[in-house]
Amino acid sequence: MKTADGNWINNEVLKFQSKYSVKQVFTQTQELLLFEYMVKCSKINYGLTTKQIRKLAHDYAIGCNIEVPPSWNLFLISGIDWFSGFMPRHLDLAIRKPVVDFDHQNYVVSFLKKKKQVAHLFTMIKTI
Repeated sequence: MKTADGNWINNEVLKFQSKYSVKQVFTQTQELLLFEYMVKCSKINYGLTTKQIRKLAHDYAIGCNIEVPPSWNLFLISGIDWFSGFMPRHLDLAIRKPVVDFDHQNYVVSFLKKKKQVAHLFTMIKTI
């Protein structure tokens, strides 16, 4: 393979990058770690909203001492432009509005009521 100046390249691997990668806040490794953390969060809970992801990105950048755009520090959240660039690079991440599972919520509320009733029962038994 020849370079632009006509010299031959011997056994070298050329790596091409996007011209926009210069403006990226995170390196590929940092962005992958952030993505993996988001996936882990979504498996534990109902997932993250757009604002939570943007806030997480800002906090992660500050924690890693990465230089961020001034608007990030002004609003304490990453920009929509960062998010719209991040999502196409990580198509496995689906952002959904969290839905409350009313059956689960009702179960928790009834459990807490029963817990209070049981505690009251034990208090009554101790007085006997």
